[in-house]
Amino acid sequence: MPLEVKELVVKVTVGQAESKANRNEKIDLKSLQKKMVQECVDRVLEKLENKFQR
Repeated sequence: MPLEVKELVVKVTVGQAESKANRNEKIDLKSLQKKMVQECVDRVLEKLENKFQR
């Protein structure tokens, strides 16, 4: 016999551990942002070098 769920209640308690996770995520985001910017700069410089070599 199938079971039908009509309502689901989820309770969450946020504590100090959440704060540490957020800091790590911010650090990871900053690192990814720096890598992305560096890759873009590298590609632009490569295109400029190719343009000037012609």
